[in-house]
Amino acid sequence: MHNLELLHPALPELIDALLRRNRWSWQALERGDLRLGDEVLDLDRLQWWLVNADPVLWVETNLVNKPEDGGGLWTLFPYQRPSLRYRGHVVHQDGAEVGKSREIVGLLLWGCLAAERGSVLVGSALDGDLDEIWEEVEWQLTANPYLADALRNRTTKPYRRLTWRNGLRVLFRPAGHDGRAYRGIHVRGWLLHDEAAKVVNPRSWAEFWRAAKPGAEIRIYSVPTGDRQCAFQRIADNAVPSESVVPSDTPELAIEQLLRPVAAETPEGVRALARDLGGRTWVRFHWPKTIMPHPFWSEARRQEFIGFYGGPDEPGYVHNVLGLPGDPEYSLFPERLLKPALTWIPDYLSVSFRWDTRAGQLDGHARRLNPSYPWGEEGGEVEPPRRGKGTQPRVSTLGAEADADPESEEDTDTQAVDALQPYLTVLQDTLDISGWDRWDADRRRQSITDLATYFLRALPGDLTAGVDVGSATVTEILFERRNGLSDTVVLRLHLTGWNWYAQRDFILALDAIFHPAGGWGFDATGVGRVLVDLLAPDLGDRLSGYVFNRATPAIDPTTGEPQLDPTSGREILISYKELGTQLIERRLHGRTLELPFDPEVRHLLANHTYSQSGEARRFSKLNDHLVDALRVAELRKLTADWATFTPPLIHATPNGSTIAALDILKAL
Repeated sequence: MHNLELLHPALPELIDALLRRNRWSWQALERGDLRLGDEVLDLDRLQWWLVNADPVLWVETNLVNKPEDGGGLWTLFPYQRPSLRYRGHVVHQDGAEVGKSREIVGLLLWGCLAAERGSVLVGSALDGDLDEIWEEVEWQLTANPYLADALRNRTTKPYRRLTWRNGLRVLFRPAGHDGRAYRGIHVRGWLLHDEAAKVVNPRSWAEFWRAAKPGAEIRIYSVPTGDRQCAFQRIADNAVPSESVVPSDTPELAIEQLLRPVAAETPEGVRALARDLGGRTWVRFHWPKTIMPHPFWSEARRQEFIGFYGGPDEPGYVHNVLGLPGDPEYSLFPERLLKPALTWIPDYLSVSFRWDTRAGQLDGHARRLNPSYPWGEEGGEVEPPRRGKGTQPRVSTLGAEADADPESEEDTDTQAVDALQPYLTVLQDTLDISGWDRWDADRRRQSITDLATYFLRALPGDLTAGVDVGSATVTEILFERRNGLSDTVVLRLHLTGWNWYAQRDFILALDAIFHPAGGWGFDATGVGRVLVDLLAPDLGDRLSGYVFNRATPAIDPTTGEPQLDPTSGREILISYKELGTQLIERRLHGRTLELPFDPEVRHLLANHTYSQSGEARRFSKLNDHLVDALRVAELRKLTADWATFTPPLIHATPNGSTIAALDILKAL
């Protein structure tokens, strides 16, 4: 056995694993009879090679705690080691103060000596967020003369920068409001982003992504904020859980990881998934405070945090302690209401149609939810049926001969859908509309009708449709199916870039396909009123338009009677938007609304917030198209149930303010 004192307590097991792997002996190693590549090995050289090649060994051998933290060498928590060793794109959705900044510091300093990385960018929302990382790096430079000697230059203005003698450049930049500080940076090594959930401007992220050269490793870290539409949360929600791809931390696997070539650093399962998904695949690490050892986590600490944040279900506790997205502040439809409503809907379909006038084409994409995806583990109460084989997506050219129905499902032995994908493509196609302006009205109408019939088939049941027309030519259409006392969302359509006439023809084609017995509800506020006027001659009393900011008596949905003020005896007046919101809330509380296990639907609803102004609620107008479509669908069902209720809900605008918009449009 060796008589040399090793640098790290884990080295004996690692060296044993390496010797077993190559059928070597300790005696041959101590004599210098072994080689690794072209290098002659002895025990001293081997231990330094292992320390420099492994970031975990390196930081626990070279980095020192501050005196107020007890001093001595760093000792990582067990849950930190797999993440530090993993080479690939990583997203960290963690609780507060669990070791994210320590991992960033460890990677930076390991790269300055142990590995040639070329350049590194450390970004964050604000410059102040980088202070803790910068101060820890400076402390390590003062505590370790070897590190200080490896530093060539240090700059603090206009931005912080470290230049090491091995050529590594470490750039510290804040994202600011638009990511301007990231411009002109090109990184081959790491892109590290702290406090990523605080950066919500897409321009900031665009500049950050642009800085990555081919082969750069991207790692983003944050405590979730409840904003489910921010770039960080969308990446985290679609990332692969680390437990499914990162092996357990054993000496044998650590040695195998250190010895494999750079091209194979990312596990084959992850690279195969990236190819299947057509892009970069992220691996998600989740570190809640509850996995920290004593004294960082204990029952006393749990009670302390409950006191800080007001309860275990409050957003502050969920975000900072549990490291979960939870609800944003003032969420209108919090997770506790949405989770029971999420269920497996076999015939649910989500279809998007994007009108690209520059390219002269209309792109359609129809998706179903993957029955093999673990939806029950995502918070629902119903586990969907599982099957071993997937759905064969259909991709063709619109108008060509089709051999199979767009909704047909073909099970094959060679094409199994990966269970980690939430969506399955049913049909993806493109319609050539380059000559749209030269076509006559009949040809345009027929093209839209063909598009609708090609992508959609009739759905059984008593249907009601809700339509929200956005000001930026974004239209959301939902179909609900009546099931006794409950209703189920069975179809979601998203139109982008469509003009009013094309939308009119498309909705008339949908009406011919589905024949919704409950009729159509429209948001007739602003531009929605124009579409309502265009459709009124064809849909008649099967169409209801609602101006959200107009007042209407609050009614009891179970009786149809207006609600009275107990003090004055007068009818209580609320806005149509408030009434539609209350109808959705009533259904969620009463478990009479079934929503699909669709991440987009869930996130848009959970991320819809409000502010309180006196007794009235003011609702967010950001990404509210799906919520508004659900509101008008509920209002339309109320109209159908209580058609004799006065004042009428149909066309909720005063007759005196109606203009001949239809006549004006026809004359154009």
